[in-house]
Amino acid sequence: MFRVKTSSSSSTSGGGGSGDAHEKMWAEMQQKLQEVELSADHVFGSSHAKCLEELRAAQIALAQAWMRSEEEEGGAGLDGEHVEFGRGAFGRDAGKGKGVAGSAAGGEEGGDMLETEGDILLARKRRLANDEHFARVARSVQDVTRRLEVVAEAMASVEMESRGIWAGGTDSDGTSIR
Repeated sequence: MFRVKTSSSSSTSGGGGSGDAHEKMWAEMQQKLQEVELSADHVFGSSHAKCLEELRAAQIALAQAWMRSEEEEGGAGLDGEHVEFGRGAFGRDAGKGKGVAGSAAGGEEGGDMLETEGDILLARKRRLANDEHFARVARSVQDVTRRLEVVAEAMASVEMESRGIWAGGTDSDGTSIR
């Protein structure tokens, strides 16, 4: 039987929220896999069982890659400076001189220039953070896509084996399996 160790990092991800749900789903999947007997060699043959094992391994790798990408996405947050900038520009502090160029109460030209430069620097930081985030998302999508392609190949292999078994000249009419 195929066994995979679960990652303990997903259950310790802050307060037990989605990590517990992932662990529960993982345990249910493992239980279902244990209920299914993979070694029915006397019915399907060893090559079919091998294809099924490869398919299950590919599916597990896909699920793990997907969970990893969700965990990475959930961990990426904005620092306090970016949150404050967003509140000042779009939130409840808009127009109160917090983070928006030209909204300072003083009206000094030098102060406005410093505030504008600060906004430009903050926008650069935000742009870099966005670029890093989208690069991370792209890598995760590529990883999941690769794993999905492996699952598709394994499914095609199982299908070919199954067609070979059922199309083969057996004496059985398909109503019972010995």
